Amino acid sequence: MKSSKVMHLVLMLAIIGLASVACQPQIIEVEKEVVVEKVVEKAVEVEVEAAPEIAYVEVEKEVEVEKVVQVEVTRVVEVAPTQVPTTLTVALSAEAESMDPFFVYQQSGGSIMEAVFDTLVAMDYDGSHVPGLAESWNVVDDTTIELILRQGVMFHNGEPFNGEAVKFSIERMLDEELNSALRSNFTSIEEVEVVDDHTVKLHLSSSDGSIFDKLTGLFILPPKYVAEAGDTGIATEPIGTGPFKFVEW
Repeated sequence: MKSSKVMHLVLMLAIIGLASVACQPQIIEVEKEVVVEKVVEKAVEVEVEAAPEIAYVEVEKEVEVEKVVQVEVTRVVEVAPTQVPTTLTVALSAEAESMDPFFVYQQSGGSIMEAVFDTLVAMDYDGSHVPGLAESWNVVDDTTIELILRQGVMFHNGEPFNGEAVKFSIERMLDEELNSALRSNFTSIEEVEVVDDHTVKLHLSSSDGSIFDKLTGLFILPPKYVAEAGDTGIATEPIGTGPFKFVEW
């Protein structure tokens, strides 16, 4: 592909958890209205003649009386449902060299690979190793590592993830004819033994203290799809197990 080509990458995102947001409940607001009534009693002058020699005026005092009435008014406010996003558009600082994760060496392309593919081991924010496609592992001895794989994982094309996918991916990475610049990271792996669909043993040629760090950069590929589509197919229409499914580039 020409370097001047503008990359258009659309990644579809299924956000099941946000679906419930579309059904927002109504908000009920209760207001209290206060009505004040003021009653004023007017002054009245009364002239009384008790006797011819005595006269006086009786004046009633003015009194204000307030009557307070509280009235509750209920108002229903309709809330418009929140739209659930189904498409995520990502802007990158540079084009990826390829959609084949074995030939992506810079961060912009790596961001795409991490969205479409998964690795056996992941790295947490504090630098510790956490499960990826391998839900657990056991260091049998200095040169043997047993990986327990997640069950029920499928590639985006429906192909099952299993021990054969791990074996294929590692052996493809180590293939000298493929000529990936990442190959040197995994040359300590001498053999990949598939014990069963969900158990794999890595046999090392010698002790490798950084092997788990390196496994965080090994993306797992679907063997049947790569066999059918070839290296060109995986480089233009990648299939992985990641949270995003590739559509076009």
